[in-house]
Amino acid sequence: MHLVKLLFGFQGRINRGQFWLGNTLAGMGGVMLVYAVGYGFGAAKETLALSWLSLPFILVAMTWSSYALQVKRFHDRGRSGYWVLAPLAPASMIVGAVLAGIGDNIKPALMLPELMLWFAILGLINLWFLVDLGMLPGVDGPNKYGPPPGAGSVAVAASTPENSQLRNAARAIDRAIGDQPSAPPAPRSAPAAYAPAPLAPSPVAFGRKPAT
Repeated sequence: MHLVKLLFGFQGRINRGQFWLGNTLAGMGGVMLVYAVGYGFGAAKETLALSWLSLPFILVAMTWSSYALQVKRFHDRGRSGYWVLAPLAPASMIVGAVLAGIGDNIKPALMLPELMLWFAILGLINLWFLVDLGMLPGVDGPNKYGPPPGAGSVAVAASTPENSQLRNAARAIDRAIGDQPSAPPAPRSAPAAYAPAPLAPSPVAFGRKPAT
């Protein structure tokens, strides 16, 4: 799979190795960009504003890449990519509780039990993501999201109806050939009878008249 499609595309499927590779590349690339922006552009006063404006774009790109990798991995597991939105439910409840507490001037200690509940739910969802997407294998063979990772056009061609019909016809021919009775073996010819070699005529004695 092309690197750009791997990191930012939402179509198709990826396996566990591609999932971890994509997350490693996205994480390392994001950290290097943040470091370059913070310590490179921000070193001079003239580029300080540019560094601050670049950080949101980097964070958006990293978040986009994380969602793209998770969606394609969910496809490989045979599920909809909308499952990536599951952590947003407890996260929104945490943000809402914090904003409500700030608005009502509630002490953080009183908000802690409610926040801990939603943090526990968020942790369980993230643990499920880790096991399901990062450790379990994908669905064997093509599914509605595409061919298996790495199969490409070969798997697509093999799954077309024309090729399926050809395979079925070939199997029918093989079965028909296999069901035909085999020809009986040719009879073996009897070995030729042993004929003794003719005896050589006895030599004629010298000086004698042959008997008549």
